[in-house]
Amino acid sequence: MNEIAFHFKTLFKEDRARAIFNSKLNNEWGQEEEKCFSPFYKGKNFQLQFVITKNGYKVIVDNKPFYEYSHRVQLEQVKFLQVGGAVELQQIEIFKDSNIISSTSPESK
Repeated sequence: MNEIAFHFKTLFKEDRARAIFNSKLNNEWGQEEEKCFSPFYKGKNFQLQFVITKNGYKVIVDNKPFYEYSHRVQLEQVKFLQVGGAVELQQIEIFKDSNIISSTSPESK
């Protein structure tokens, strides 16, 4: 399947950033959701968390709620996490039932 349950990207244009949220179902992108205000700045570090709930994805930036995106794909069908683009990751953690399942950081390599 070529479905993407939750696609998140930040676009920088003319000194302002905006965040785009979407899903890809049956090889077609859905209706984009957009938030014009974005706390992201080129070259500035940030902490980004995605909290998966029964209703959708809560996006938290620097410990502050930023956006809530409703599920378009059944949660049971989500199998992968992919990160791409011009981003430098410091750490990825995946939690389930308040226990860390997987953790990767540059220091552990």
